[in-house]
Amino acid sequence: MTLNALTVDAVRRLLARGLPHRQIARQLRGEVSRSAVREIALKMMRYDPRPKPKHYVLPPIAAVAKCPTCNYRVELPCKICSARAWRHIRRLQKLSRHANQK
Repeated sequence: MTLNALTVDAVRRLLARGLPHRQIARQLRGEVSRSAVREIALKMMRYDPRPKPKHYVLPPIAAVAKCPTCNYRVELPCKICSARAWRHIRRLQKLSRHANQK
């Protein structure tokens, strides 16, 4: 959770006065919760002093398709099928090693 710098500074000023966390949360109605006041008091709260951009662009979502082998909806190439194939090859290698030892 990130808060703007003004809210965090207000909470710190109220904490410096010695007010309890619950009372600070009540005074700053809707801006900060009691647990956020506690985190600020413990200096664990991260906040961004810069204003948030008005237009946030989401990162592109990878194409999801049905795997032709297993019919799961996955990002291609299917990691499930490649893991199964790798496991199958390892099993065959172990069997061939076992047969060669006899």
